[in-house]
Amino acid sequence: METYKEVSKKMIGTELKCRICHHTGLRIMRVKEMMYGMADEFNYGECLHCHCLQILEVPSNLGDFYPQNYYSYSSKKRKRPFKDWQRSIKRRMILNHPQWLALLGLLKNSSTHFWTYQRMGLRQGANFLDVGAGSGAHVLELCSANVDAIGVDPFINEDIVVDGNIMVKKGSIKDIDKQFDVISFHHSFEHIPEQLATLIIAKEHLKPHGKILIRIPTTSSYAFEEYQENWCQLDAPRHLYLHSHQSIKVLAHQAGLIIDDLWCDSSEIQFIASEQYRYGISLLNPKSYVVNKKLSGWGKNTIAAFKKRALDANQALKGDQICVVLSVDRTQSS
Repeated sequence: METYKEVSKKMIGTELKCRICHHTGLRIMRVKEMMYGMADEFNYGECLHCHCLQILEVPSNLGDFYPQNYYSYSSKKRKRPFKDWQRSIKRRMILNHPQWLALLGLLKNSSTHFWTYQRMGLRQGANFLDVGAGSGAHVLELCSANVDAIGVDPFINEDIVVDGNIMVKKGSIKDIDKQFDVISFHHSFEHIPEQLATLIIAKEHLKPHGKILIRIPTTSSYAFEEYQENWCQLDAPRHLYLHSHQSIKVLAHQAGLIIDDLWCDSSEIQFIASEQYRYGISLLNPKSYVVNKKLSGWGKNTIAAFKKRALDANQALKGDQICVVLSVDRTQSS
């Protein structure tokens, strides 16, 4: 099997320019749509300088690749008032009294998002914008924790209204006229064509000392190095940009932002789904692990090994998902 460096020497488009760092020289790879198992293929280019992987041409029919059953638009959550009440209490405790949860031994099975927010210093009453909010499920979770939250998404059919108030607005961040303590891009930033312009607009929507949270797949990972075009997080053609640690830093600097914090939060799915892709099994195939664990054929020991690999990768900052916290760079002249 060829090594990552050997593969990297092939198919160089020296005349192509990176849309992030503007250097010339991209390594080209052909990537299939593998969430739904469509036959479509797309060309991506990895910058040889900043290592951002980017689709070479955004499809004119991009919206067709976001069907109504796309995961962020569906809301299958069952209404369980008592459970929902318990979770809302725990979310509030995470934001304001995390030490109580530690003393009570309730650290497990808590919302990963809210531990991220606690790490960022988010508190109840803060103004929060979720960009790429989909069905608005997470906006509702934030509201249940007494966070003043609203979402925005360009691909929903119309504004989502709850109790007479807009919960998710159809459109982009440009359509929001308000400032926020936190603006989040939970696996939505990689779907946005206007990367720099979006970050600049997000910065302009921040309150003083506000923060931007970006959770994205990253090419600075063992999974991308091993699986290349079969890496499940490529998600062609929906993912337009797959950033490296370096390229997201370059982009942030261009927008007048600095990285306050960066860590990995990847899971075993990076290995399981990528292995399936190698054998032509799409993410939503009936035999896929994420659809039917029993039919997938993966044994408990194998899954445990993948979980251990994911944990080790995260600790080494080589997991295939990163959380990046950005704030305004006060050293740059306005």
